[in-house]
Amino acid sequence: MEIPESQCPIVWKAIKYWMDTNHLSPQFLSLQLAGIRPPYMPNQIARGIENGSERVTSELLHQCVRIFGLVSARERGSDDHLTDEECIGILTAPLE
Repeated sequence: MEIPESQCPIVWKAIKYWMDTNHLSPQFLSLQLAGIRPPYMPNQIARGIENGSERVTSELLHQCVRIFGLVSARERGSDDHLTDEECIGILTAPLE
């Protein structure tokens, strides 16, 4: 599932925030995202961060929540039951 285009810029800002916080490069994040469809190559991640123009899929949201370790505070430490909106809320919380 794809996230509404209007939310892509804020999601990419949040991804940039968490990448900076965790000292991750677009190349490393791309490696961590290997296997999701469609793939997110380093240049797509950089473009998304730069201008928010890259689409955001549900799978990207859920993987970012896992990669950035944002589910550890949740019971059982799993995001299996998180909705896309909850993932967006978790990712963007520091920006608010």
